[in-house]
Amino acid sequence: MWLITMTTKGIANKKIGFIGTGKMGEALIKGIIHAKLVPSGNIYASDMDIAKLQILEKELKINICNGNCDAVVNSDVLIIAVNRRSFRQSFPRSKAQ
Repeated sequence: MWLITMTTKGIANKKIGFIGTGKMGEALIKGIIHAKLVPSGNIYASDMDIAKLQILEKELKINICNGNCDAVVNSDVLIIAVNRRSFRQSFPRSKAQ
């Protein structure tokens, strides 16, 4: 696991994207908001579970994305918070690989 640390000044104006909002992703999002590292409006999230995204959008005032590509395009920092089983669904191999 890689860990990148930034000062709060360095991340305060960044847009953070999350692919995956399960237990791990939700905990990270809530922790970032609680610690006031970035405003909730600077968080973008995608997940296969649309209902879960809508709950988080309403509860935490985050932005939800229509897919992983939206999360990538709208973010300065991307956090991939999916388990191994979901990883292959979230990131299928391209035919070029």
